[in-house]
Amino acid sequence: MSNAQENANSISESTVSCEEPESMKPDSDETESWTQLTDDPSRSTQRHTVRYVSVGCHKNHIYVDIRNWVSKDDKMQPLKVGIRLTVQEFQRLVSITPEIQADIKKRLDHNSSNSREQTPHIQQAK
Repeated sequence: MSNAQENANSISESTVSCEEPESMKPDSDETESWTQLTDDPSRSTQRHTVRYVSVGCHKNHIYVDIRNWVSKDDKMQPLKVGIRLTVQEFQRLVSITPEIQADIKKRLDHNSSNSREQTPHIQQAK
């Protein structure tokens, strides 16, 4: 079982606390379109849409919020585009992550074998 799965499984609704954790940094580097959990999107210097992941609390319920932010008037502002997961929904997502990864790998392998067989005929828009 991965650390993420163990952490998700250890979360219980009966122990809801809305206190801010000291630090929650991801284990690995993120792609450039994602900001780290502890980054403040309102202070970002990026000038494009980014996805920001945060853990928040509302009415004594903990949520994982994945939201798009965009630069507007030299400030990063959240968009309505995104999803808010309950603890149970997040735990379910973590538990099926290996299946998702296997499906992605299978599709990538299939696409790469097809792309070697076919000549590309569609050009990317610039």
